[in-house]
Amino acid sequence: MIIEIFVGILILISVWPEIVDFFSTRLIPWVRTRISNSLADLIADFIVFADQVIVPLRRLVKKLWATFKQHVLGIKMEVKKISASTVAGKTTTIIQDENGKFMQSVTEEVINWDALPAAIRSEMNRQGTKEATMDLKKAAEEKFRQSAKQGGME
Repeated sequence: MIIEIFVGILILISVWPEIVDFFSTRLIPWVRTRISNSLADLIADFIVFADQVIVPLRRLVKKLWATFKQHVLGIKMEVKKISASTVAGKTTTIIQDENGKFMQSVTEEVINWDALPAAIRSEMNRQGTKEATMDLKKAAEEKFRQSAKQGGME
């Protein structure tokens, strides 16, 4: 549930310029001429208010992404099937702190098969193996790049 909300917010943030453009060039003028000036003003006020909130969020997302790319050098996930519905997951993260020092963090956990990223599940099914490895940083970069492209954020 939380992931869906987070993804929804990211999509809203990424397509925000198109939403503002649609409202300001098409919907508000149409409402002004066809329905009423006061309703058009209310819609415009809401868009202005939302824009004051969303534009700083867009900047924050860009800044966080730049920080992520700068400091996180790698995230690798290794999984090994335990049973039909669970896998043992080992996530290794390599980061560089402000002083240039490299740090490695390893997290091990038991994960439900359904909670695995689709790319890992499909790779394990295709290869017929009980083990798989995925570069999560590369996957995150690709997903972010696609969302940014869809939203007009290059």
